Amino acid sequence: MTEHKLQCRIFSTDALTARLVSTRTGVCIAGYDVDGETGRVVASPDAVRTFARGLLALADEVDGGADPELSVQADDDAAQNAVKVGDRVVVVAEYSDGTGYYVGVYGQVAEIDAGDPEFPYRVVVDGTPYSVWVHSVRLENEEPTQTDSTPASVAPERRAFLEEARSLVGSIDVGQLLEVARFLAGE
Repeated sequence: MTEHKLQCRIFSTDALTARLVSTRTGVCIAGYDVDGETGRVVASPDAVRTFARGLLALADEVDGGADPELSVQADDDAAQNAVKVGDRVVVVAEYSDGTGYYVGVYGQVAEIDAGDPEFPYRVVVDGTPYSVWVHSVRLENEEPTQTDSTPASVAPERRAFLEEARSLVGSIDVGQLLEVARFLAGE
């Protein structure tokens, strides 16, 4: 069964999925957060197409539409610096805009979702049992590029906030821990 996922760029635990229910029933779009499924809509193929066109129009309003030259460059870069499951990496960007709590954190790639342009890499964070889906990573032994301007000293500080949050909260709920860690960091 084909399923498409849209990962939230703010909360890594939130997502939408779309999948075919049946050719008679249509497409199911469901929303998820840290507690599980929060709602769903089953719609006809025509309604889904109309909705998808609306989403594309909104995305074009944000960034003016896709630039084919950037896509070709990204494909060339990806082929040259192919990250694989098990590789040691540094998080370059948690979100597609280059920001995020985990920028500069070291870890190991646990999973790659090549079909997800927003969060293709699941990284197990060093020194923790936690993993996070992120937008981009670089191999640990690669030199930072001009777009990767995160100082190496960021990772231990962020890790310390996460560890302090875990000791205060006593929870393994990643969303809750991140919220407390961000509060402690003053973000």
